[in-house]
Amino acid sequence: MKNLFLILFFTASFQAFSQVTEGYFQYSIDLKPLDTSTETLQKVDMLIGSKMEIYFANNLSRVDFQMGSMYNTSIRVDRNNQKAISLSTSKAGKFGAELPMDELNANVPKLDPNAVIETFNDEKTILGFKCKKVILTQNGAKTTYWVTNEIDIAVQDFSVLNPNVPGFPLEFSSTSKGMSMRFTASNHKLSLKNTLETFSTSIPEDYLLTPQKPTQR
Repeated sequence: MKNLFLILFFTASFQAFSQVTEGYFQYSIDLKPLDTSTETLQKVDMLIGSKMEIYFANNLSRVDFQMGSMYNTSIRVDRNNQKAISLSTSKAGKFGAELPMDELNANVPKLDPNAVIETFNDEKTILGFKCKKVILTQNGAKTTYWVTNEIDIAVQDFSVLNPNVPGFPLEFSSTSKGMSMRFTASNHKLSLKNTLETFSTSIPEDYLLTPQKPTQR
């Protein structure tokens, strides 16, 4: 599941109507089981109240996941200083790790010439932004997005958007390990306070520093 979140986090930039250089978006995560196995039902129950929060300011990026009562994860990237870290907390403790920039760059999704985009006239408003329905078919999987072209996050490689989708997603759905997950924007700000603390890439002293595993090639 964490790999899915990393893919959602490190994506390419896009062009839209109004460029914003800093801000914050919160997404609530609605989970539903795709099967009735005890394991899946227990996992969904533990993930009630999950949310994703993204922060951006020029070359600074951060995404936080609160996955119910299971764990919290924060991924922060400072491209000015070419540094990235991850912080996670769970019942097992607090752990921090430095993330290699070359690996993060290699994981940025590219435009897929085989991706199929279907656009619809369906409209709805989310957080005051007019959105249209888009369905992406890629690698045999379909994903439904509600995207707006009224805002553009002005950060080099931070977006919850698949680069094959035309617009900024304020709602989208995905599946993972027997669950469907719907991300819906529930709050936002177009300015930030205390950016030094928000985007700090220093691992706190009370976090256990964990070594990075070698990159699989």
